[in-house]
Amino acid sequence: MGRALVYCHGYPGSALEAELIAAAADRDGVRLIAPDRPGYGRSSGRSGRRLLDWPDDLEQLVDALGVERFAIVGASGGGPFAVAAAHRLPGRITRLGLVCALGPAHEAGQRRCMHPFLRFGLGLAARSELATRALWWLVALPLRIAPRVVTAAGRHLIRNRADRAVLRTHRDLFDRVLVAAFAQRGRGGLEDLRIYARPWGFELEEVAVESFLWHGESDPIVPAAFGRTLAERLPGCTARFVAGGGHQSLAVALADEVVGTLR
Repeated sequence: MGRALVYCHGYPGSALEAELIAAAADRDGVRLIAPDRPGYGRSSGRSGRRLLDWPDDLEQLVDALGVERFAIVGASGGGPFAVAAAHRLPGRITRLGLVCALGPAHEAGQRRCMHPFLRFGLGLAARSELATRALWWLVALPLRIAPRVVTAAGRHLIRNRADRAVLRTHRDLFDRVLVAAFAQRGRGGLEDLRIYARPWGFELEEVAVESFLWHGESDPIVPAAFGRTLAERLPGCTARFVAGGGHQSLAVALADEVVGTLR
């Protein structure tokens, strides 16, 4: 079977993202497990969920699969969920990996480094349930109706050269990821937005699992400041910041390194 590695997908994303590191996992004999969070793909939605509900869902999944111990990696918006699992399940998780991971975005100081639209959305989610829901459905509508048209347009707005190359090469995969992300009218994404805007329910300093972090210095989606916060506050975290590194491209470029380290 090989050692197990759980992949926590980004935002808004889906389990299909794990295809980006699947070949590296195969080469290393690693069993790759990539679940959809509630409300994504075909995973049942769950209203009012909290970040610390995810470790319980994950534990039920690995128990059903007969997996006792495993490593975990969180990419982008999957980062908080991977960290929460490591905090809650230290006896079962061997290593924690974070790739361009979102940090504690509920902290105003962290949000200041984000793109203005993302900063606005998170700030709104922290203040108004009704306004957050209205904004989310406004954003989600074109993605539900014509996801491939929207992603095609969005690719032209990406400035990082490595990201643009990966989005072009893996165009079909990213289209399928987004279709799955909005398969339930974006329900999972709305719940995650609320989660990101709230305190996590624990401190990063309390995480007892050995951790490794990779982040692009030129990441336009999750700025490197988030990675630095995670690296500074996770006990004994081994971090690598890649000069010129982007967002979507980093997991592809470092797939063998990430899988090999966590294995």
